[in-house]
Amino acid sequence: MQARKSFAQIGTMFKKFVIVHPRATAAMLFMEDLREWKRLSDWRTEAPGAFLLAPSQSGKTHTVTTGYNDRYLLPELRASDRYSAHVPDDHILKLQKQVVYVKLPAKPQLGATATAILKALEHTDPHKGTVGQRLHYVETLLANGKVELLILDSYDHLTKTTNKRTEAEATETQDTLKLLMEQGTPMLFVGLPDAKDDILGDKQLKHRMFEIEFSPLSPENEEDIESFTNYLKELDILMCCNGIFPDSSDLFEEKTRTNLFFSCRGQYGVLSNIVRDAAILSSSRGGRRIEVEHLKTAVDTMVSKKLLTFNTFAPPTEIDVRRAA
Repeated sequence: MQARKSFAQIGTMFKKFVIVHPRATAAMLFMEDLREWKRLSDWRTEAPGAFLLAPSQSGKTHTVTTGYNDRYLLPELRASDRYSAHVPDDHILKLQKQVVYVKLPAKPQLGATATAILKALEHTDPHKGTVGQRLHYVETLLANGKVELLILDSYDHLTKTTNKRTEAEATETQDTLKLLMEQGTPMLFVGLPDAKDDILGDKQLKHRMFEIEFSPLSPENEEDIESFTNYLKELDILMCCNGIFPDSSDLFEEKTRTNLFFSCRGQYGVLSNIVRDAAILSSSRGGRRIEVEHLKTAVDTMVSKKLLTFNTFAPPTEIDVRRAA
């Protein structure tokens, strides 16, 4: 019987896996372009921005953080000789301030947003002072020129307003972010598709922002199918190389691949979650690989949580057919 890997071991491994696909590559290259713009500009030059919007679990956050750090940022920092070879990767990524990731707060208040940015910039006391004072601290830290790209995740939080008060707060926060771009800080907005109309509906943002395509894969696009197949192959290899299983799971076999494609709705994040859950189940039973029964159970769990509509690995019921129509 294969030695089992724990829930935590498999879960953390999947978080660290980096499998680059065409959409991710395009996003990361544009991030490089935004940083180069900053390096080539003087402090008076207005910066551009970009937005990457996709449904939940599309892999967008993983791409702009783990993927970009692994493929571009960390190799660059290692090559700079600024850090000793003994300094762990995680410490280097925490110390660097060229690319700063910020998770925007659930409420669109300017003060909370300023605090979130200060925390990411590791200000000694991000909650200190009035809103105006905190914004001054943000502007001062960004003005030193070290930050080449500010990534603002969950940007859709700034577009979901429920009343006139939250609408006013969101507008004030958006206007401040535009001001920071005008002062020379390139930005990448990451969030759900709902934010697109709001971004393109703002004349000032519309002329500054570039869209990064990150839509779900299409079953009618041959390049998407090829990319999906390659992703499955690399995921299979990573599971074997990291000791989760000794045998290949053949996830890219045509029938299995097709069922996975429609189960995950063409979204890499959902796909990885299905395979991860199936791997945990197989490993808990001492399996040497993922079998179809494990994938079926993993998708069943997502259906029960209402994350998916029906299980493509099980014969459809009349209710399933109605839901899919």
